Amino acid sequence: MPVTVEKRTVFKMPVRAYDITTGELVSMDRYLHGQQMEADLWQNQMLKAQRTGKRINYSNEWSGAQRYLGQRHPDQELRLVDTVAWTGTLLDYTDETLKEGITLNEDGTIASAKTTLGKKEKVVLPTSSAYVKDLNDTHMPLISYLQGVKNPKRELPDYAYVWVTPSGIRPVVRGVWPWHGRDGGRVAVYAGCAPAGGRFAAWLVDEKLPENAVTLAEYEALERSLIDKETELKARMEKELKPLQERFSTAALLVE
Repeated sequence: MPVTVEKRTVFKMPVRAYDITTGELVSMDRYLHGQQMEADLWQNQMLKAQRTGKRINYSNEWSGAQRYLGQRHPDQELRLVDTVAWTGTLLDYTDETLKEGITLNEDGTIASAKTTLGKKEKVVLPTSSAYVKDLNDTHMPLISYLQGVKNPKRELPDYAYVWVTPSGIRPVVRGVWPWHGRDGGRVAVYAGCAPAGGRFAAWLVDEKLPENAVTLAEYEALERSLIDKETELKARMEKELKPLQERFSTAALLVE
C-alpha cells in the first residue's frame, strides 16, 4: 500500500504593506503555510515559530492573505477567517508603540523588536474600542498599517472595528470574534488580550520561498515516484521471500 502523507500547502500571496514614512502602499510576496498551529498562548506560538526559523504572520499579512485567498482559494479563506489567531504584531501600551519582528527570550519576555513605531512616526494607539469610522484621524496611520490599506475610512466598511484594552502588552488577534464579528471578522482587529490571556491558533509565514515548497507538477511527480518505488520494493521482497516461505511451509520438525 502507498504511504499516506498529509498534503502540506504553502500559499504564495501578494501583501500590501503601509509605509509609514511615505504614506504609500508597498507590494511584496509572502508564503503562508496552509496549516494553522494548534491553539496556545501567544508567547508559546512565537517561541515555537522562532525555534523553526519562521515567524507568525503580522496583522497586515493576515489582511493580505484574506483578500488573496478570498479571490483565489475561497475554502482556505474560510478556514483563515473562522480561526481566531494570534499575530506577530503587538500593541505595547507600556511605551505606546506598535512592535513587529519580535524576538523572545526563552522565558517569553521580549528580547528585541525589528520594528518599533510610536508617536514620533505618527502611530498613535487608541485608548478605547471603536469603529474605524469613529476614530480620530490621528489613529489612521496605525489602522493603515494593521490593515494594509491607504485610506481606512474610505477603503474599509463602516463596521470595521478595533477592540483594545489600553494597558500592558496586547498582541493583535485576527479572525472571527464573538463580538463585532460582522462579515466573518474579516475587517476587525482585536488587541484586548494579554499574551497569556487566551489560547489561540497562529499562522506561520515565510518571507522567502520555503526550501520544501514544490509545484503541483513536482508534487505529483514525487508521488508517482514514491508509488513506483513502493511497488518495486514489494515485488522484490515477495520474490526473495517466496523460497523461504515455501521451505518453511513444507518443513517437518525432526524429533529424536
